[in-house]
Amino acid sequence: MEQRSLPEGIMRAVTLTVLLLLLPGAARADKYIMCDDSVRSGLECFVTALDRAYEYCRQVESIVIIEFGVDEANAGTNGAKLAACAEKYHRDLKPSYVAALKEMAKHRGLTERVKQAHTFWAESIKALAPQSGESDVDYKVRVMAQLDHLRDRAAELKAELAERASALAQKAASKLKKKS
Repeated sequence: MEQRSLPEGIMRAVTLTVLLLLLPGAARADKYIMCDDSVRSGLECFVTALDRAYEYCRQVESIVIIEFGVDEANAGTNGAKLAACAEKYHRDLKPSYVAALKEMAKHRGLTERVKQAHTFWAESIKALAPQSGESDVDYKVRVMAQLDHLRDRAAELKAELAERASALAQKAASKLKKKS
C-alpha cells in the first residue's frame, strides 16, 4: 500500500503550529488585559485603559473618515467599525473596571467616581461618530476636547485617591506618636 504524504506547505504549517503550542508561554499572564506588569493597581490600569481605548477607537474612526469622508463615516459597515471597536474595548476594560470598583469600595465616593468615568468613556466612544454636517475641523476639535475631559477625570480620580492615601498615612503616623 502506497503512503501519501501531505503537501510541503501544509506540513510546514502543521509543524509550526505544533512548535508554537509546545513553546512555553509568558511566565505570568497579565492580570489586566490592557496593562502591563508595571501597573500597580486596578484603578491605575482602569484610568490608563480608558485613555488607550478611547485613542484606539478614535484612530479607527479617523481611518474611516479618511477613507470615506465625514458624510459617509456612519453609513453601512463604516458605522459598524466604531461599534465593533467600542464593544471590543468595553470587554477589555471590564477586568480593570471591576478591580478599580473593588479597590475603591473602601473609599467613600470614589466608587461612584469610577462608575462615572466609565459611563463618560462609553458616551465619548459613541460621540466619536461625526455629526451630520460637521466639518472636519469641528469634528477634530470636539473629539480632542472629549479626550482632554476624559484625561482630566482620570487625573482627578488619581489625585483624590492620593490625597486620601496621604491623609490615612498622616492619621496612622499620629496614632503611632500618641502610643509612644
